[in-house]
Amino acid sequence: MSSIRKVILVGDTKVGKTAITVRSVHNSFVEGAPTIGVDFFRKTLLLKTGRSLQARIYDTSGQERFKSLSRSFFQGSDCCIAVASFDVDSSVHKLESWIELVKEHCDEEETVFLLVMNKIDLPGALDDSGMYPVSKADIEAAASKLGFSKVYYTSAKTGEGINELFSDMGEKLVGAAPLPDDPVSPSAPKPLDITPKTKPTKKAKKCNIF
Repeated sequence: MSSIRKVILVGDTKVGKTAITVRSVHNSFVEGAPTIGVDFFRKTLLLKTGRSLQARIYDTSGQERFKSLSRSFFQGSDCCIAVASFDVDSSVHKLESWIELVKEHCDEEETVFLLVMNKIDLPGALDDSGMYPVSKADIEAAASKLGFSKVYYTSAKTGEGINELFSDMGEKLVGAAPLPDDPVSPSAPKPLDITPKTKPTKKAKKCNIF
């Protein structure tokens, strides 16, 4: 028997939120235009105990003009994956504001927060070589300031770190309350080749930063 969990990805545009999700769900790499509004995916997470979780993943737009739409999907999230990247200058500086936006729609103890630094495939990205606007030292400092004990370093392009990210997420979500099954609705955000569902409704939850 599986349970349903709501997962959202937040962060500035062009950090690779969609690419991370597609790599995890379809094991392929996509690189294209920024997300318009919200994209929706489903993924089965297999746990160490043999149980499984059904993750409903909301890939939200990082563009300012879609921020009000994106945050309408934050309500009741079981997990928030905050994403930055080495080549997007503002991505680390704006992490705190993204996280605070999500916290406005959940309480302080139950929702899992994970921090991701994407695009480690960029040459010299992990060496603090100064080739990119954001360094490893920058994200480590931000993680410390925001209370994260771990940064997940990923490459959606090569797949490195993606399995670890979603595997750890599944284990941390075991204790979260399941969402009710709800019917398919054409008004839900359109996914990439995946049938959309309505936005889940439930009481606000609480936040755990890892």
